[in-house]
Amino acid sequence: TIDSIDGGEIHKLIPLIQSQGSCSQLELDSLVRNASIDEYATGIMRIFWKYRDQYLSRRSAVEKEVAEAEVRSYEDSKHYARVDNTRNNGLAVARQSLKYELDPFFRGDALKGGVEELIKYNSDNLRIQNPRIPYSKLKADGDTVDMFETISIINCPEARRIKATGTFSVTNDRFHFGDRFYEFGKEHYDPKSSVARIHREMDKGLARAYPIGLGYCSAILGQGLKFKSLPWGGETCGRHASIVMGRRKNPNTRRCEFLIRNTWGKAGTYSPDWTFEREKGEVWVDSEALGNAIHDLQFVKPRSER
Repeated sequence: TIDSIDGGEIHKLIPLIQSQGSCSQLELDSLVRNASIDEYATGIMRIFWKYRDQYLSRRSAVEKEVAEAEVRSYEDSKHYARVDNTRNNGLAVARQSLKYELDPFFRGDALKGGVEELIKYNSDNLRIQNPRIPYSKLKADGDTVDMFETISIINCPEARRIKATGTFSVTNDRFHFGDRFYEFGKEHYDPKSSVARIHREMDKGLARAYPIGLGYCSAILGQGLKFKSLPWGGETCGRHASIVMGRRKNPNTRRCEFLIRNTWGKAGTYSPDWTFEREKGEVWVDSEALGNAIHDLQFVKPRSER
């Protein structure tokens, strides 16, 4: 897709886990030199952020320059009547079309550099030789799911893979609206609906509730309660995916919090507003504040459920 420089989406992983199973944490850790698989993943994400920001910055600069030229042409054209806000409307139209035209070029340029750094990073950190990672596909897509799929099954024989008993489906609910996929309109989140949807799932109880996939702005983890909603496609949001595993009432504030399982390892930086265990990647986040960061939620259901 046009915004495919992405950290991976949880709903893409469910079919993989169903068909191939998953390795244990111990086996995954054994793939990496002098670190855990979570620390290794943190390094991967640093590379991703570096080249994603480079991509966004370069594209934005050219968009602005070319769009301004388009607007000047638009204003000077005798084929259009001058009306109020002509310039602003013209700028919006020009930038929308430019995103389509420029994105493949800047995405490919950033991915080329990112994949080169990724190859060296893997050579330095993975114990295995020639891990059969489809780097050529990563250059084209920017999708990290294929790479982690390959790594996760290399040293994990069929007999030792952990598989779910039963078949499952995944539904995705979106709680962010506006200019993500180049729609017109101001971006906005729907905090009340997203938080209520998590509560409805957890109200099923331990016997029927499943962990919830969370697509959100990771900036909330570092900014704490001062976090304000950010544009999903912007450089400051920190587009990310995690799992919501539980909820509680904070013993001090008496406010509801959700338990997030994250993958940043020891290098993770969290606000003192949250209670966290960095090495486990577990952090309790105020539910209302989290609602301001949620883009979408993924829910797992047995096939028997409608």
